[in-house]
This record gives sequence, C-alpha cells and structure tokens, in this order.
Amino acid sequence: MSVKKNKHYIYGGIGSFMMLILYIGIMLIFNPLYYVIDDFISKFIWFSLLIIIFGVQIGLITFVRGINNKRKMTKGQTALSGGISTTSMLACCIHHVTEFIPLIGISAFTIFLVEFQVFFLIVGILFGILSIINILIHIKKHKVYETPSTFEFLKDISLLKIRKIYVWTSILASSGYGLYLLINILILGGDL
Repeated sequence: MSVKKNKHYIYGGIGSFMMLILYIGIMLIFNPLYYVIDDFISKFIWFSLLIIIFGVQIGLITFVRGINNKRKMTKGQTALSGGISTTSMLACCIHHVTEFIPLIGISAFTIFLVEFQVFFLIVGILFGILSIINILIHIKKHKVYETPSTFEFLKDISLLKIRKIYVWTSILASSGYGLYLLINILILGGDL
C-alpha cells in the first residue's frame, strides 16, 4: 500500500484529529478542562460521529482531487468538491455558536442554543452524511476512480434515489425532534 496512492486515508485521519483538536481548543477557551471532558463524554456518540464524518469527507475530497490532478479535470468539477466540503464543515460546526454568543451579550438566545446543542450536532451529522452522498454522486457521475477501485461498487447503486430518500427522512426527523425540543422549552420549561 503506497502512501502517495492512499494519501486520502491519511488526510481523512488527520482531518478527524484536527476536528477533535478544534473542538477541544474552542471549548477550553471558555470552559475549564473538567467541563470539556464531561461535555465530550456526555455527547460522545454525537461528537464521534461528527468527527468521523468530517474525516471521511476530507478523505473523499482528497481522493477526488488526486484523481482530478491525474486526469486534469475541469476546475468546476474540483470546485464542486471543495464547495460541498466547505458547506458541510460549516454545517457541522454551527453548534459552536453557543460558545461565542455570551460574548455578544445575548443571554436568552444563548440558553435557547444550549437547549438545542444536541439538535445542532444531529443537523451537522445529517449534513455531513448528505455531503458524503453528494461526493459519491460526483465520483460516480464523472467516474472519478481508477480501475480497480474501491468506488466501482457505485455504478450499481442509485445514489440520486438514496439522496432523495435521505433528504426527506432527515427533514422529517430533524423537524420532529426540533418541534419536540421547542414544545418542551415553551410548555414544559425546558426540563428534558
């Protein structure tokens, strides 16, 4: 297994590690170490999924760019990959807004965002998975792989149907959970 040929695995691992470091760094700016550890443990599944999904996105983007460079594909195709990755990264990091809002002085809004922190993590995960599906669609559409390749299985899968089902399921699930949280905050006083 050549390092140069499989650098997308290495970049994906580095991306996941950097996401973890970013989370710890941002949290340590505003909180003591024991709180950061406790928060990470309490939301371990959500943070782990987010970190893994981010690493997979970085790995896929690195793979696509490597093939694009070999084939001299258009800048538009490469820009599409970068745009998808950037959008998903922004979506999955949106929950960190809760750490910066107190600096602005909007304490009521801060409480609202803290109540919805798991919701934002879930939305970030959903967008991350959607980004992975979109990158796989890009790989399949432009046959951005060499034969034999890990991605040859894509030719037998209807990724557009999967994306459509995934988007609607995600919208319904996140809307239902968001509505549940909102009702809980407004009617029940926020005790989840």
